[in-house]
Amino acid sequence: MNETPQQPPQPDNSQRPPVNPQGVYAAPAPPPPGGGYQYAQVAPQAPKPSFFKTMTRIAVASWTLILVLGVGVFIGFYAGILMVAAQAGPVYAETYAEGMGENAIAIIPVYGMIEEGTAEFIRLAVDEAIADETIGAVVIHVESGGGTVGASERMYHDFQRLRDARPDVPIIASYGHVTASGGYYVSCHADYIFGSPSGISGSIGVLAQVPTMRGLMEDKLGIKWQVIEADSSPDKDTANNVFRDWNEHDVADVTKLLNAMHVRFKDIVHKGRVKEGGMTERQFAEVTTGNVYMNERAAELKLIDEVGYLEDAIAHARKEANLADDAPVVRYWVRAPGLLSMLAGAKSDPIVEMPDLDFDAKDIRQMVNELTTLEMMYLYRP
Repeated sequence: MNETPQQPPQPDNSQRPPVNPQGVYAAPAPPPPGGGYQYAQVAPQAPKPSFFKTMTRIAVASWTLILVLGVGVFIGFYAGILMVAAQAGPVYAETYAEGMGENAIAIIPVYGMIEEGTAEFIRLAVDEAIADETIGAVVIHVESGGGTVGASERMYHDFQRLRDARPDVPIIASYGHVTASGGYYVSCHADYIFGSPSGISGSIGVLAQVPTMRGLMEDKLGIKWQVIEADSSPDKDTANNVFRDWNEHDVADVTKLLNAMHVRFKDIVHKGRVKEGGMTERQFAEVTTGNVYMNERAAELKLIDEVGYLEDAIAHARKEANLADDAPVVRYWVRAPGLLSMLAGAKSDPIVEMPDLDFDAKDIRQMVNELTTLEMMYLYRP
């Protein structure tokens, strides 16, 4: 029996879009009513960005990241500095000479007119040197012709406080161009003193100064200033009234005070310089009359021990303290007010203030009182 050969199944072209003669699919006909074959909707592809745009985006992202990290580091860094500034004291140690040794030499400067501000700085610097156990030696660097008796006495006391608190720390002095009167008073107790070759030292004396204003007030301004004292204190007016001419009694009264202060000055010098191998009694009597001497002569009279510079004093301090040759050297300064200290809340009086021109009676009275106050001075005036 002959069987009819089976035909392979034919594909169902009802779901296939017609083919045009060029061999590509023709656009599909609209679906018949009631539905028909469905076509997938293909979204158009966006054009690829150019190389320039890609690199620009990478650069912007990189700089944004760097900026964010930089701001974070900046804030952290200055927050740390502000914390340190808030805790720091009014005196700081500036590096004078770098070194790798464990112990350091501290330079304490005594510069300019000796007054209350100078004395306060020395007090703070001495406190710093006492507290810092790494300080192995101290050099007092003096460039001063002196100042008030009270401030000089305070500074001498503070240097003695340093010696008592740190007896193992040698104290060396280095004198600059002028070290006279109060400048010598505060430092003549040093273990060893150097003086610069062209400098002068001495002026071991005391003076007082006050203006008398009778001629100005009465003759020029027509003002007579009346001072009245209690019956039980008749000497209150003696050397205490600058609105009249002083008489011999006024001058004698002040001279007694000055003589007593000179005795104190000589006593300080005697304790510091009259010793075995140092100043003799004869030399002491010669140098305590108020004269000043070139340092070559001052060395002969034992006002100083040797002619030399600050570097010589530092080298001697290093030797006396048995410090390493590379021991660092610091110099104490007053911490100046700046941005960091202001941000940290620190307060400091400005070095220079603009005068307040809005005077009232109280201000005038205070100014007159300061101008007419008798001032005792360990001061050299060339």
